[in-house]
Formats: sequence, C-alpha cells, structure tokens
Amino acid sequence: MVLSTLADIIYNLYLLIYYVLKTCAFIGYLLIDIVHHVSWLIKNAYDFCTVVYEDNRYFIQDLKSVVVGTADFFINNIATAYSASRSICENLSKTVAALLNCSNFIVTTAKQGLVLIGLCIICEDNERSVAFVPCGHICACKVCSIHLCYHNPVCPLCRSYIQQKLEIYL
Repeated sequence: MVLSTLADIIYNLYLLIYYVLKTCAFIGYLLIDIVHHVSWLIKNAYDFCTVVYEDNRYFIQDLKSVVVGTADFFINNIATAYSASRSICENLSKTVAALLNCSNFIVTTAKQGLVLIGLCIICEDNERSVAFVPCGHICACKVCSIHLCYHNPVCPLCRSYIQQKLEIYL
C-alpha cells in the first residue's frame, strides 16, 4: 500500500516534470520562431525603406540605425528569454536525475525493509517459519523456536505462554 502510494507520487512528479520540460521546449521553439519573424520583418522594412527613400541617404542611415537597434533589442531580449528557458530545462533535468536517484534509493530501501519483515526477530538470519499458538505470531525461525520453547516458552512479541508451535510453509 505504501509502495503503491509512493509509486503514484513519484509517477505524478515525473509527469509534472515532463509537462514542464515539454512547455519549456515549446517556449524555446516559439522564441526561435519569433526571432525568425522579427528578422524577416526588419529585413523587409529595411528593404522597403531603401527603395522608397533612395535619395535621402541620411534618413536611410538614421532609419537603419533605428531598425538595427530595434532588431538588436528584440533579439537580445528573446535570446535572454531563451537562455532562461534553457537554464530552467537544464535545472529540471538535474532535478529529474536527482529524483531518479532518490526514487531508486527509496525502492531499494523499501525492498530491504520487506526482506527484513520476513526475518526471524531473534537471530535475524533465517526466515520466519513458525507460528506460536494461541497468540498466532509468526516471528521466529525453526531453530530459534526450538530453543525458545525449550528454555522460555513465551512469545517474544506479546509475552503470552506458547502452548504449541506450528511450522509455516510459504
């Protein structure tokens, strides 16, 4: 139950990161498209101005500096936005790698915990294989249950008297 809930949380987190990365990539593509359109627009505006105002060279130079300055402004701001978007994607990539390591650690730890649940609480070497009657606790291996019933016949979990022991086969 805990592992499935943990798996659901990790899955939803990965899904969220996937959509954020997808959105960042989409923003990057939009920014590149905007740069292409702005450069096309500036080139056409410049070409138009050179054709219409051929005789007025000073005006054309002033207009050219304005157009080029505007283009540089747009390109620099778009480049900054693209750089920020790329930085976010790289940070998310690092976060995903860290989450993968963390989730692998959690799964490994959970698996080890499940293995430990099946070990004898006395020797912690052998698997639990004996149930004590009447309490029903399955907490010892066959070897430890023999020693326990011979020396001190009480359940190590609830301290009730052991009337009988049953071998459990899983």
